[in-house]
Amino acid sequence: SRGGKDSAANLIRVHHSCHNMSTGSIHANPAWAEDQGYMVASWQEPHEVPMRTPDGGIVLLQNEGTIITLEGGNHGHHD
Repeated sequence: SRGGKDSAANLIRVHHSCHNMSTGSIHANPAWAEDQGYMVASWQEPHEVPMRTPDGGIVLLQNEGTIITLEGGNHGHHD
């Protein structure tokens, strides 16, 4: 919605109601969504923006489809 590329680092899978249907959705709360890494400003590189996972971890999504864990969660370091 912000003109980003269809790269792996710029695409996340989000439950439909979390995306745009409910009051607590990403599009209804863009500042919160940016803080969590669910939305990326047009001037940012998606692979450089930390994203919070459902289990509380903080990760970086990479264009190769890998995940780099920065904090917590159950993701491990994938390169």
